Amino acid sequence: MTPAVCGALALAALGVGFGLAQWLYTRRLLARLDRMLADAVDGSFRESRFDESRLSALEGRLGSSTAAPPRPGSWRGSGPPYRP
Repeated sequence: MTPAVCGALALAALGVGFGLAQWLYTRRLLARLDRMLADAVDGSFRESRFDESRLSALEGRLGSSTAAPPRPGSWRGSGPPYRP
């Protein structure tokens, strides 16, 4: 086999491994959410078993990265006010 073929096979194997890892992670996450929903329906859901700190941290990072950039001149002292 040529080095290019070996490289392509190694890259394909890495892709398959990554896809499998993501599939397993998603499967475990959905099972956990299903248990949480079933507990909420049964009335046995306890907030002490639910940790929202990682989710809140993720939402904070996503919120700051997806927020629209400020309009030009909207900062105090940066020049004349913005007029479209």
